[in-house]
Amino acid sequence: MNKQIFTLFLIYILFCGANTLAQYSSRTKQSINEDWKFCGTHIEGGEAIELNDSTWTNITIPHTWNKLDAIDETKGYSRKVCWYRKTLFIPKENAKLIATCYLKVSTKLQIYMSMDNG
Repeated sequence: MNKQIFTLFLIYILFCGANTLAQYSSRTKQSINEDWKFCGTHIEGGEAIELNDSTWTNITIPHTWNKLDAIDETKGYSRKVCWYRKTLFIPKENAKLIATCYLKVSTKLQIYMSMDNG
């Protein structure tokens, strides 16, 4: 009897695991490295959606805004607040769970996300 219960339990675990793997294999991966906007100065309210970023620099990440600090004429290593912006269009049916991965941040990162249902 115990052997039958144990066998049924193992079969149940296998089916649950297969179902979980099927859910993860259907996810979509998308690189967001292209088409970023960059502003090298602090802007009060820079997280606002309606902020006009048309004068910001178009960049691709990875991006190092202070890469010349070690070799330019100005002494010191610049440390300041900068802004990066990215607009993503995600179909409503795909927006159930969104996960992002950032592989390198030098010092500090704050992320602002906004969902526009329009």
